[in-house]
Amino acid sequence: MSETPPDEIKLNDLMFKALDHAVFSIADTGDPLIPFSLTEDASGQTTLTRYVTDRIEKGVEEGKKSIKVVKEKVG
Repeated sequence: MSETPPDEIKLNDLMFKALDHAVFSIADTGDPLIPFSLTEDASGQTTLTRYVTDRIEKGVEEGKKSIKVVKEKVG
């Protein structure tokens, strides 16, 4: 049986953090989920960014733009 690569474990951890945030954000109020991104830098620092706008669709677009910028910085 092969061992799970460390990068895959880190990605899974980050995905579960995002899922936890999403579930807890709507669990109590039932309000729509505010679009957000969760990033982690090389040192392991995790950053949650919420894209609060007057329309959810605008927040999604802002999030996509922000993630594109981060991806360009990383390479």
